[in-house]
Amino acid sequence: MGGSWMFFAAGALMAKSLPVIEGSWRYMGGSSIVFHSMKTFIFGKLVRTIEYPDGEMVSIVIRTNNLNRLKNEIIKQQPALFPGVELDFSDVKYLSRWTPPHFTEPCIKNKDLKMVPDGGVIFWSRFDSIPKRGVTLDIKDKENIKLDQAIQYVSKLGKGGVAEESLKLTEQQENALIDLLLEKDEAILALHRNFSPYPNIFKYHALRYLSHKKGLNFEQPSTKFKNDIELSQPPQQQQQQQQQQQQQQQQQQQQQQQQQQQQTQQQQQQTQQQTKPIQTDSKTSTKPPSITDINATI
Repeated sequence: MGGSWMFFAAGALMAKSLPVIEGSWRYMGGSSIVFHSMKTFIFGKLVRTIEYPDGEMVSIVIRTNNLNRLKNEIIKQQPALFPGVELDFSDVKYLSRWTPPHFTEPCIKNKDLKMVPDGGVIFWSRFDSIPKRGVTLDIKDKENIKLDQAIQYVSKLGKGGVAEESLKLTEQQENALIDLLLEKDEAILALHRNFSPYPNIFKYHALRYLSHKKGLNFEQPSTKFKNDIELSQPPQQQQQQQQQQQQQQQQQQQQQQQQQQQQTQQQQQQTQQQTKPIQTDSKTSTKPPSITDINATI
């Protein structure tokens, strides 16, 4: 009997309190609370990540405010250090959310990530700690960028590269070229700038430079390979050569025409001189003496 009484009393209390709870829930904006709590999971949150100090911006969509998951998404966007050697989420040592325009705050817990708004910016770093104010991004020197590109180009032509067998460099040749690039050799850098789209031409001139200028004895390309290089010259060079040949032919034709005109003029002058009548002066010309002149002299 006592248990049933308690049951009916609790039911009556709940019946009276439910309208109060429902009214307060609506008054406090219960639907908006549920929406904001589920918004990130349903629609996702856009986070713009930048590697400090000289990285590029990568936009990532997260659906939970979890730091480890954010680190995993960051690592997925990064290339492998070496073939078979990839980064792990533990390599992301530092995370900081950016408060524009000058300040950053470290993200240590999940609640710190929750404070990042949709479209917010997060700096991350593997080695260097991120300053809390005055964050600036370094810009790589253009010369270093070109040097990195040249080294990567030579390594692709090397033993572990993906080039064709006819274009591959031996290990000794690859090491020699990379050593010169590390010394910032201007000749190899110039060859890379001009012939990077044409690896066969780059290889030919690079080996020729190593043998003639640096005294490194490598096997020279065969004459057939040299002929292939001449045939595979860039279209611009072929067009220039064709234009030069056409100009030379035009000049020769003009010279021949001028010579023919001069010869015809000389022939015309000679014929005019031959057909021209002989003119005599009336004053100086001699006439036979008349009869009156003879009588007068007698």
